[in-house]
Amino acid sequence: MAIGYMALIAKAAESGYFKWLLARASEIGKMALSCYICITSLQPLSFSVGGCDWVIKSKSPGILFFWALITAIMSLFAHLWLPKFSLGPVE
Repeated sequence: MAIGYMALIAKAAESGYFKWLLARASEIGKMALSCYICITSLQPLSFSVGGCDWVIKSKSPGILFFWALITAIMSLFAHLWLPKFSLGPVE
């Protein structure tokens, strides 16, 4: 099953349908350490201090929404940062 998903993702990447998404992933890749530090510091903080009990109570939908939100924030930050600098702030 996993190999099938990987083949589907590879085929979609080859087709050119997801150029915008792949460009954002490339930007996050250039700032991998910065994004890793961001996500590992934001998630525990938000779950313990931020009052995100609804995420834990809602189980999968809330966790997926929260993941998508943090990923969008990191993608936006990388998109704004990289035109000015070649690497992320921590790299």
